[in-house]
Amino acid sequence: MTDRVSLTLTGRFPERFIQKALTRGARFASIRREGPRTLRLTASAADARIIEALAAELGLAVRESGRAGWPEWLKRLWARRTLAAGLLLCAALLWAFAGRVWRVDVTPLANPLPPEAEARLVRWLEDQGVKPLMRRADVAPSLLSARILAEFEELAYAGVRLRGAHLSVEYSPEDAAPPVYRPEDAGGLYAARDAVVLSVEPLAGKACVKPGDAVRAGQLLVRGEERVGPEETRSVRALGRVTGRVWFEARREAPLTETARLRTGRVRTASALRLFSWRLPLMEAADFACQDETTEYLPVVGLYLPMAIERRTLREAAERLQPVDREETEARLEAEALEAARKKLPPEATECLSWTETQEAAGRLIVRAVIEAEMDIAIQN
Repeated sequence: MTDRVSLTLTGRFPERFIQKALTRGARFASIRREGPRTLRLTASAADARIIEALAAELGLAVRESGRAGWPEWLKRLWARRTLAAGLLLCAALLWAFAGRVWRVDVTPLANPLPPEAEARLVRWLEDQGVKPLMRRADVAPSLLSARILAEFEELAYAGVRLRGAHLSVEYSPEDAAPPVYRPEDAGGLYAARDAVVLSVEPLAGKACVKPGDAVRAGQLLVRGEERVGPEETRSVRALGRVTGRVWFEARREAPLTETARLRTGRVRTASALRLFSWRLPLMEAADFACQDETTEYLPVVGLYLPMAIERRTLREAAERLQPVDREETEARLEAEALEAARKKLPPEATECLSWTETQEAAGRLIVRAVIEAEMDIAIQN
């Protein structure tokens, strides 16, 4: 039986009904009694038609409660054939699109290549077929990574990642070779800025300062010479580190008074009738010497004729000087001055202390911020 129809039969003497149905050629897949006068029957669609005709002939109540089997499924699928076609089309598109690379990115892991070098890398990838819409099966990440490193000697690392429809090429350029020390390039180390010396570590040359010395910018710290005999020296390139305590400062200032605009309480109102650029004054009002003005429009007719009443409200105001909030202003200036001073610190400097000084002069509040830091102050001449 490829299809099944479930029927519920209700009436007197259901066993006799089953006998008559069998004599008419009906076949049952199952018969189950659910009550004294109720049977649950399962039969094929053809047999169900025989059972329903016999029940109508005998005046018994029969109700169809469900259908099953592949013919029924085919009928339902055909009734929704547009949905089935859409699902098949969607599955075909997903299968087609999932097999392609839709996005290719070239990303530096650290310092990027120069623009022209990175453009050359992108062009080389395109020449190798690495571009959007390429087939995923054509991508061999490890092989492509090795080919990139072989083609671009300036790269120390190249990695290829394929995740879904996204292909990412990550690279890292080689670090620049450290400078080669050449003793014959004679020269000394000099102070880059005013500082107090904390430590001196000469690697080549002779130290000219000691911890605790105050030095000025441009002062010689390590002389580029070494003793080679009792009374003989030679010029070398001085090397070493001189750590000094340095200071960076910034100033911010603001007036101690500000101009406040206060309303006196006097109010005047003017109105006019407006329609597009046409204006008909209804009530005039003279302007105050110093005033705040607000304008509002009150529709008169509605949407189709945009006529409105223009109402101007004039409030007299007066300006006068008043003291500012000193605590708030001083806190703001301290924060701004400290931020400006910190921006002056070189990347290699380490902040140790910070403080601010406040003073008043000519009606202004002046804040000076100082950042104390430690850094290597030695530079080659």
